[in-house]
Amino acid sequence: MNDGAAPFSAPLPPADPYAPGALPDATGLRGLLRVALPDKGPSKAAGWWGPMDFLLTRSHVDEDGDAYHDGLFVSLWKQWDFWLALPETAPPAATHWAQRAWARLRAPHPTPSGEHDLLVHWRSYGADGRPTHWRPLHEDGGAADPAARQALAEAWAQLLHYWQAAEQERRSGWPTRTRLHATLGPAQVLELAALPLFTEHYNDWSDPERSGLWLGDTWVGVRQPGFRGGRRHAAALKLGWRNGTEGPGDPADDAHAAYQLDVLGEGAGPAPGTAHPPGLVLSYSARQSAPRVPLPGHAARHMEHLLQRFCQAQERLRAAQARLDQQREQQLADLRPGHVVERPPALAQPLPWAAEATDEAVFGPGPMELSRLWQAAARQYATAMRRHWGESGRGGTLPRDARSAHAAAVLQLARELNASGDPGALERFHHRFAFAPAVFARHAQAHGCELRALHWAADGRLLAWTRGRGGAAACWALRLGSGAAGLERLGNATVEELQGATRATRVPLHGLAVQADAEGTGLEALSDAGQVLWQHLLGGTVRCMATAPGDADRLAVGTSNGYLVLLRKAAGPDPLHAATSRLHELRRVLFWEGEARPLLW
Repeated sequence: MNDGAAPFSAPLPPADPYAPGALPDATGLRGLLRVALPDKGPSKAAGWWGPMDFLLTRSHVDEDGDAYHDGLFVSLWKQWDFWLALPETAPPAATHWAQRAWARLRAPHPTPSGEHDLLVHWRSYGADGRPTHWRPLHEDGGAADPAARQALAEAWAQLLHYWQAAEQERRSGWPTRTRLHATLGPAQVLELAALPLFTEHYNDWSDPERSGLWLGDTWVGVRQPGFRGGRRHAAALKLGWRNGTEGPGDPADDAHAAYQLDVLGEGAGPAPGTAHPPGLVLSYSARQSAPRVPLPGHAARHMEHLLQRFCQAQERLRAAQARLDQQREQQLADLRPGHVVERPPALAQPLPWAAEATDEAVFGPGPMELSRLWQAAARQYATAMRRHWGESGRGGTLPRDARSAHAAAVLQLARELNASGDPGALERFHHRFAFAPAVFARHAQAHGCELRALHWAADGRLLAWTRGRGGAAACWALRLGSGAAGLERLGNATVEELQGATRATRVPLHGLAVQADAEGTGLEALSDAGQVLWQHLLGGTVRCMATAPGDADRLAVGTSNGYLVLLRKAAGPDPLHAATSRLHELRRVLFWEGEARPLLW
């Protein structure tokens, strides 16, 4: 930021307060107090800039019994402390002896003495990080430590620049605050919090290794909304940067300042103060060990600095996420065996598995954790899609399915279980890993075989005819029984050789017309008036449909990109599937070229 600034327009410090090496005087301090603490305003104004902390005070005794002059306390972290006061502004003495003793013990500055127009005391810090004793700056005829005088001059100049920006902000009608409120709001914080960088990678606020990342000289971290420590927390964004150096005895990496942007929770009132944009609470701290406090309204320089940090971080985060998305899309475009390098976690027990064994025992901790992440992402995606359909209808940008981060590993696990031929293992897999049609869309489009026709046989089998990309046709039979599924190839018969096979793309189901949707990604149900009543994402264009004879709740659907999906009506929507229908997937078969066999999911 630019530290150069024009002098105050108010009758403030001396005519040239920014002259190199200029020390504060009584006139300058009075002018500064008029700006920072106007009449009928607060009695204190605290803040920091860089490694400098400051406290400006009007003469008073506070509720804790602490006595203050019209004065200024400045601290350069574990290097120098300075106390400046106007001697004629001593506060009334405390009347009770206990109050007087307590005030002396708690006094933040030395007892004033001397006959100068401005009292100036200073102290330095030793190698152990502890302060030395206070001494007047003008002792020995003004021959005090030259380093102390230089440090005070630099701190005074920084302080004037800080308050000059605050006064200019006020006189100009608060333009920086207006820009801050226009740029920052809950939507901007939530947008960044929803990036997969933070939902999938840097998603543990309590783990230093996973709480955030450095983007240039700015550290960015996100607290995801949820319950922690028995309390519900809204989302928060934290921006940090290096601020000076650690002093003696400081914790490692303590010299990092931060701004934190907390989204106000539901039902919370507006944050006190004028700095906070609607729906947000802004706080800041000069060091990691320092408590965060609300950003004060006078902090115009911090508002400008926060805007710069946020806009820069926002741009870099979007670019970093775009690079990751591009890499992931390239990986997901070809998931054929031999092209996938990511392996799933090892199974705890070899296949086949005993029917009475628990999922935890046979899968083991690695696959179970993978299942937990997968199903949680499935639930989030299903919720986001329902919201999208409700708000945008058929338009707008589709939500992103975070399961793409684990798609390769889960697909490899599906291959291993299918290769085992253990129907019980496949049934467990079906319940532990809901299929992700949006994640596998590119691979299915490139390698899926077309489902051309379906037929329910008298013995309950579902017959399906497929055609590969080279034109090769095949007939398959899917059988469901006692919770397990089996698939067998019947031959290379063509659809024309089967009587009764259906290529319908519109069927009646419980009084509704169910058909392929306009986007070519699934099903929709229409009322008699043609109104869309529900939508159901399948992940491909519907080529054929068939309702089960004798079971009005069961529907089979075949798509152009290799999906045979068996659905059944349930009491409510599947929380793990992107649908507003009440259809649940009983089984899905993936007819993808390049696989050793069709994959049961």
